Amino acid sequence: MDRDRRIYPRHALMRPALIKLAQGREVACTLQNISKVGAMLSLDVEFDLPPTFILDLSGNILVERECELIWQEEKLAGVKFPVIKGAQSAHLGL
Repeated sequence: MDRDRRIYPRHALMRPALIKLAQGREVACTLQNISKVGAMLSLDVEFDLPPTFILDLSGNILVERECELIWQEEKLAGVKFPVIKGAQSAHLGL
């Protein structure tokens, strides 16, 4: 029996987001799921992501998170949110 051994649970969202890259380039994606420490993204187009980038989760408020790419398989990617000592995480209902 396979069990998910993550410390923080994932929350399914299926919410549009933007990946912000250097020189102002943006790649549209869907936030498949999120936890306090990372997320799974589905890119709208196949694109090789860089090791780090900004994920724009904006809706009614500005929410951006720095991301580190952990894995990528075609249009799916897993990222983690680096811990910033002394900073509080943006509230995303988690």
